Amino acid sequence: MPIKMPQKELDVLSLLLRSEQPMTISDIVAMNPDYTINMIKPIIRKLSKLEMVEVAGIVYRGTSIARTFKPTKTAHLVLHRSTSLSVSFLRITHS
Repeated sequence: MPIKMPQKELDVLSLLLRSEQPMTISDIVAMNPDYTINMIKPIIRKLSKLEMVEVAGIVYRGTSIARTFKPTKTAHLVLHRSTSLSVSFLRITHS
């Protein structure tokens, strides 16, 4: 059964999947100015609970310490399935 995810969560997850390096919450916000740190924190927390993202490490940013996040193997499978289902659905509805 496919997991339904809100668009913002899918956006964050796909951004992490496309990134070659683990990203901090600030990195994610910098990539999409429509988001704020306060919007991304709960999304990362939820994706972490769903085992879609994990902490990849800790980095120093100026005088602060920040966690970096990367997608898990589960995230790759879920996003691939949801993309395949969407494409299949589009093919059926447009035929």
